[in-house]
Amino acid sequence: MIRMFLFLFLLNAVCAVNEIHRNCRDRDRLIENQKGDLYTLVDATHGQKLTLQCHYCDENDDGRPKVWYKVDDIGNPEPHEVILDMNNNSTENRVEVNIEHSLTVNNFSKNDTGLYYCQYYEGEESEKYNYLVDLVYNEDNVTNMETGNFSGWRKYYEVYFVPVNSLFSHSEGTEFKNVREEMKIEMEIVTQWGPWGICEVCGRPKNEGVRKKTGFCRIKMTHKVGNHFEINPYAAPARRLWAVESFLVCTPMMTDRAADR
Repeated sequence: MIRMFLFLFLLNAVCAVNEIHRNCRDRDRLIENQKGDLYTLVDATHGQKLTLQCHYCDENDDGRPKVWYKVDDIGNPEPHEVILDMNNNSTENRVEVNIEHSLTVNNFSKNDTGLYYCQYYEGEESEKYNYLVDLVYNEDNVTNMETGNFSGWRKYYEVYFVPVNSLFSHSEGTEFKNVREEMKIEMEIVTQWGPWGICEVCGRPKNEGVRKKTGFCRIKMTHKVGNHFEINPYAAPARRLWAVESFLVCTPMMTDRAADR
């Protein structure tokens, strides 16, 4: 199993970090029209409070009516409206939408994984607020987290990532050949890095503070049609979920749940 890993770097700078469970899309994110703009990948842990915003980061809601939809898993690709709790006592609501149309899921569980997206009631899709939310291990419960410096990460990559990627690219196994030749999907294990953490200086020599960032294991999937990439820009978000290029966590609960059906 590819594990979550953490790397330490010696730096002189001081920085700050927060636990981020409120997710939004960046208006200034890099967009390649050829590959489309599918979703923001969100890691959620069991029991956490998750909030998905229906507007861009650092912007306010425009006040227009909106509705949230969800695609449960790849085995059931049809979207359905998110069912909200309507208790008079708001503290008893597990799934709710606030006045800014942000969706909050309290006490997150495996059944909450899926593709979420919000849109105007009129069905406009000029703005994209799509989130693929998957359940990952809580860092507090990970006993085999790898730590080290950049050289250590390169060694980790060679030992764990390269063999898996070789199987994806060259294995003659039925499952791998089916993905490559029948489904026309190229798969690769990659790393997406989180933000830098706080500079830890307590108990350390002067100018030898340590700060950390976490590398998240991702499965990069590229759907190749013919000799070029294609995407239907008018398809619904659910239909574009696995189109062109997308990412999954390395232990995706969505696909596990679909396989159980």
